[in-house]
Amino acid sequence: MKYIITESQYEMLQMRQWVLRRYDLVIGLYSEAVKEIDPCNYDDCESYVINVIYYILNELHPYYHLIDDFVYESLSDIIFSMFNRKLTEICYKKSKNCQ
Repeated sequence: MKYIITESQYEMLQMRQWVLRRYDLVIGLYSEAVKEIDPCNYDDCESYVINVIYYILNELHPYYHLIDDFVYESLSDIIFSMFNRKLTEICYKKSKNCQ
């Protein structure tokens, strides 16, 4: 059976494979970001989530900066989809204790 996919779907698939090959690194960066970044420093949870995602992407930069056809937006989308729900939950839990 053959599947026909669009170019954007193919790029997303390639990016998922890139992330899966570096899964331990990505999870480690996620844990580090959650420890380093305090939700109490942000006005809302959306800002907190965006900053944690930015932190992870920034730390991943040395691993992809030399790849010519690297699609940064796809990586951003994948990282966001992986962690958005959990980060939002963390933010709501921790923000209850903010003064």
